[in-house]
Amino acid sequence: MFNPLRVELKKSGYWWGLVFGSHAVAGVCVVTLSSSQFVTAVLLLSLLLSLLSFRLFPINAGVSAILWNEDANRFCTLDRNGLQVEHPYPRQLIRLPFLICIKLDARAPVPNQWLILLPDMMSRPEWRRLHVLARWSELEV
Repeated sequence: MFNPLRVELKKSGYWWGLVFGSHAVAGVCVVTLSSSQFVTAVLLLSLLLSLLSFRLFPINAGVSAILWNEDANRFCTLDRNGLQVEHPYPRQLIRLPFLICIKLDARAPVPNQWLILLPDMMSRPEWRRLHVLARWSELEV
């Protein structure tokens, strides 16, 4: 009935804006907090390590594209080498107007993870189709 949705994921600028923005706000709060210098230093160090962890462990690790076929109840991811990994049909997801998170239950090479999808990772028509598919997947079969 429908063509499967295939989306090549791009790097997201929104994600890094959110990460840096939240860390900057937390840093300002820590600096303005009236506490000892030791506590302030420890909190700033933990913020720096948190920011570094986002760099070392990027979102959607190992996933370069998704393939969602609603008619066949199939959901697949493609890694950087083009290897296709099939996942159970997504039932655990978070759908917001600006964000879609899909729980991947998988084996290697794509580990169990939440796939984070933002509007700037794909074209506008692909984002709309993805929202519709996410809404349909929430319905009982």
